[in-house]
Amino acid sequence: MVLVKPSVRVITFEGSAIYMVAMNFQWLADRPEFNNNPFYLGGESYCGITIPIIAKEIADGISAQHKPLINLKGYLLGNPRTDVHFDGNSKIPFSHRMALITDELYELTKRTCKGEYVNVDPKNVECVKNLGAALELINRVNEAHILEPNCYTPEPNCISDPNNCTIELPLERRIQGDRRFLGKKLPALLSPESECREFNYVSLVYWANDDSVRNALHIRKGSINTWVRCKFKKLPLERDVQSSIIYHQNLSARGYRALIYSGDHDNGKNHLGTQAWIKSLNYSIIDDWRPWLVSGQVAGYTRTYSNRMTFATVKAGGHTAPEYKPEECFAMIARWLSHNPL
Repeated sequence: MVLVKPSVRVITFEGSAIYMVAMNFQWLADRPEFNNNPFYLGGESYCGITIPIIAKEIADGISAQHKPLINLKGYLLGNPRTDVHFDGNSKIPFSHRMALITDELYELTKRTCKGEYVNVDPKNVECVKNLGAALELINRVNEAHILEPNCYTPEPNCISDPNNCTIELPLERRIQGDRRFLGKKLPALLSPESECREFNYVSLVYWANDDSVRNALHIRKGSINTWVRCKFKKLPLERDVQSSIIYHQNLSARGYRALIYSGDHDNGKNHLGTQAWIKSLNYSIIDDWRPWLVSGQVAGYTRTYSNRMTFATVKAGGHTAPEYKPEECFAMIARWLSHNPL
């Protein structure tokens, strides 16, 4: 397979996956000493769409005897976006379980919307009203980790005008009158002690755009201009895949291993939605729900299915889990890669 960079202006999920497969083939073709190594794919969040597609493309290449043969063994996904229906419809039940909405409002919303919170009929006035009331309560909470404050970072300012690189603190914090902040926007790099996780993201932008860092990473001069941590909404990407479940089904049928894990305080791609689509694959449970431990403490809970898929929660983890619980996630992944129980 020859590596050819896509020339189209709009990239599809499937098209980008095929390009990534070509890159892997090219890399291994240039380094044959690694051809026999076990090969795993891994990713977080939106990679829940692309990684299964890439894995299937590689598996198809193996079946077709494409050279070099990639020794694909399985894949790992953390807090993955998987399916619009399962991901979206789990947000209200998760919020109820986490006491973000009342029992009464949850039951009312569930009854009037019939459990459908994604494709809502605008003529269903009661559903629209109740769902709106629930979302108004939920949206004030940090979706990535419901226990952390909502902070906002206009990251582009950190590049174009470092003196105006700011993080806006949540309203509640400003109301409290903390004299360190005086209810204002603060220069981001002046207050690293802030509880706002976004300070780390600002530092990452500075780090990735530093010439010495780029030289150390062997980034070709002129190949990229300003690096921005997340410009998802600006990508020329056609979202042609709304669900990756069919790819999981294909890979399961071929016997590939999978580790799917969720930070249990993430409401963006929460564990309820993930467990729901895993259940829809309809494989039997071979190791039922139990805690997994790190340093003698419960680090989460896990379950394994007959299709060689393991699911795990990461206790107190957010979106994405390794960012919040690196030690626990490292232990979890190392055990799984070694074919040991979590």
